Amino acid sequence: MKNPEAFDGKSSTAFNQWWEAVTMFLGFYPETGDQQKIAWIGTILSDTALVWHLQCFRELKGKDTWANYAAAIQTEYRNEREAADAQLKLLRATKIPGVDPLLPHGVPSPKQLRKGNRGRSTGKNRSCDAGQHPRHAIQPEPRRAHR
Repeated sequence: MKNPEAFDGKSSTAFNQWWEAVTMFLGFYPETGDQQKIAWIGTILSDTALVWHLQCFRELKGKDTWANYAAAIQTEYRNEREAADAQLKLLRATKIPGVDPLLPHGVPSPKQLRKGNRGRSTGKNRSCDAGQHPRHAIQPEPRRAHR
């Protein structure tokens, strides 16, 4: 496995993907000590991320632990929006036919409503209280007369 690409610390750079590559790479070298891991990270940083790394190194004088360093760099650079987008992409990639992963279970998606499919039906005549069933929660807009 090759080294992860350099991380520059800029907001346009995908930190979360870079960090996953770093942790996967280090998984191949479990015998590596904390100081070696931290020093190695410095070799794959550039620009503002390298400045941040060197500042941490100077302040702690090489006495940092990997757990503390890993938590600090993630706190500094983790992009919550990037993480949410990745999770949403994963949800959409594992889509179950007829189920919108962003809606609560049993609520028909807008696509289902347009097609006239209002959810899973057994074909049996079942009664429910109005307002208690998901399909009653979405009311069509009244038609307006054209002038």
